Amino acid sequence: MTQLRARRGNEEPGSGRSGSGRSGSGRSGSGRTPYLALLRTPGALAFSSAGFVGRMSMSMYGLGTVLLIALLTGRYGQAGTVAAAGSVGYAVFGPSSAAPSSARRSGRC
Repeated sequence: MTQLRARRGNEEPGSGRSGSGRSGSGRSGSGRTPYLALLRTPGALAFSSAGFVGRMSMSMYGLGTVLLIALLTGRYGQAGTVAAAGSVGYAVFGPSSAAPSSARRSGRC
């Protein structure tokens, strides 16, 4: 709560002096403002949320693969190799497998 008051009043916490609120950073505390303004655009929040949920499987695949292979074999090197191969597979075959779905949805089929 003290930090919030200090940022609003543009004072350094505990010093009673005016300042930037962050020593040495040269930035104000409003770094999220452009993102919030962008998310207030009609439809942007729904689009961003769908993208976040849709890509979650790709990020969880790598972590899940490493944990599963490491648990079964005890070898993290092998687990990393399998996870890397899966990530390369996502990068290579993801766009080509998504293209037919995208074309059908847009009516270009």
